[in-house]
Amino acid sequence: MKYTLIICLITIQFFANAQKKLIPATQSALTGISLPAGTKQDKRVLSEAAAKALLELEGKKSGATINNMEVFYLPGTTFGKFNDDSLVALISNLGWNIAPVQGDNKFVWLQKDGRNIMAYFSMETKETQLYFGESGTAPNLSGTGTNNPPYNNNNTYSNPSPPAPPVQPVQVDNPVQTAPPAMVDQPASNSTTNNGITISITNFDDGWTATPQAEWVKLTRNEFTVFLHYAIGLPDDLKSSSVNPILDYFWNLLIAPRYNFQTVAKRPAETSFTQIYFMEADVTDKSSGVNSHVAFRIYINSGIASCVEIVAPSKSSYDSQYPDINNIDPLQGYNKFGITLTDIMGEWQESTGSSAQYYNVYNGNYAGMYGISISSQLILNTDGTYRFEHKGASGMMGNQSFFSEKYAGPYSINGNWGITLTDQNGKISEYNAFYKAVKNGRVLHMQNKKYSGQEYFLVKTK
Repeated sequence: MKYTLIICLITIQFFANAQKKLIPATQSALTGISLPAGTKQDKRVLSEAAAKALLELEGKKSGATINNMEVFYLPGTTFGKFNDDSLVALISNLGWNIAPVQGDNKFVWLQKDGRNIMAYFSMETKETQLYFGESGTAPNLSGTGTNNPPYNNNNTYSNPSPPAPPVQPVQVDNPVQTAPPAMVDQPASNSTTNNGITISITNFDDGWTATPQAEWVKLTRNEFTVFLHYAIGLPDDLKSSSVNPILDYFWNLLIAPRYNFQTVAKRPAETSFTQIYFMEADVTDKSSGVNSHVAFRIYINSGIASCVEIVAPSKSSYDSQYPDINNIDPLQGYNKFGITLTDIMGEWQESTGSSAQYYNVYNGNYAGMYGISISSQLILNTDGTYRFEHKGASGMMGNQSFFSEKYAGPYSINGNWGITLTDQNGKISEYNAFYKAVKNGRVLHMQNKKYSGQEYFLVKTK
């Protein structure tokens, strides 16, 4: 699912750049909901096919197939206030029942009058994607709750039961000295696990300092410490699980081995477009003996869990800094480290793909398999030249369309946060560029400044 999401969005954007025909839309025909001003519907065959493949792969987990599709692009969060709560309100007001998809908080099922529609909603800064796909069969939603009580942070619970098999204790890194506040970034020191990143301390304008370490990216600001745990795939037995087993598993994997607990509060599952996984506790650090308050939130995207751990001096100081649980969301954006000419040179690659089985909507007979695949290779040479090659295929198996594009020319690094590529025809493409630390490595994230949906997540191969 991780790769499916990336490939579908890249494929849609790739052809969106080449074909600009998008239709203004004010309402979804499938659901009946009104759409915010500035929404456009993409009715191109390839765009709908890519979105359908994405929904098909999620839908097959519950035994459902996707038929009719709608693909919408909404104004991004920078330009409007439309968010997941706005969407939930519109859907609920029309009588749709909302059933979150366990294991991926960008998908939900909508049910009303015997109809079943899968929705995908992804908010981005410059553009928000909203897909609707109607299923001809009812999904198997056993274990999915839709009418749970609201969160009360005064509720207390016993420590969750440990996962099976037993989890090995997590080693705690030694504290790392942060850079002087006046500096924007600083070269890595030998005491820090830098994951191949030269500039491994980033000082943000708002006071946060980020450092990559062996098991997480560590953030510090004033009396607060945050650990952005590296992404972990959901175990197979949890991919279709409800909220509590997922919370218990990661709490015991990442939090319990390092702390003793006084009280533990767990946010109950609730009706929401995006399911929220959250626990907090008053704790004593087993290593240092320091008392503090820990808040723990899990973000699940395409079967991948990204966990954020906030350590505050007390619950009152935590509540003062994060009065709303959504205030935690921006912390995910601090896993960001500058590039240098020395560490970016070499070969980088991204390979993604997805496929979906199709069945005749009238007789149920097998109708073939739809597949999409793209491979991108970026070579940055020591002489200041580059080669960027994209190869791909899409369509029904046995009748796929293939494409290949090659670009070459000079490149330059813009400070530590950008790269400019000039192709053989003199066309200049500017990208925001930075490293994201991952377990035992780094990912080069490149985003086109003009077409924000054109993104690459590249791994160094040479």
